Amino acid sequence: MAALFLPLLVLCPLAAALVVFVSAGHLSARGVGWVACGGVGLGACISIMLAAMLLSGPPGGILHASLWEWVHVPGFSADIASCWTGSPWS
Repeated sequence: MAALFLPLLVLCPLAAALVVFVSAGHLSARGVGWVACGGVGLGACISIMLAAMLLSGPPGGILHASLWEWVHVPGFSADIASCWTGSPWS
């Protein structure tokens, strides 16, 4: 489940920024503030949930989430990914 939240952590503030950019001049200053704060606030809530999940120890001991493939050439592949091997206190 934590692998689902990793892309959302990045996409929430990005989506809010895109909404503010696309609606330039159509939203009031108050509306822009609500959209921007909502995107960042949602990202903060997701990061707190992820921290709680990962610090309590993922089931199976390892969490690996590949967000996207960055470079792929014959004999080498680099992904934008996250890997968690357990609690830092264990």
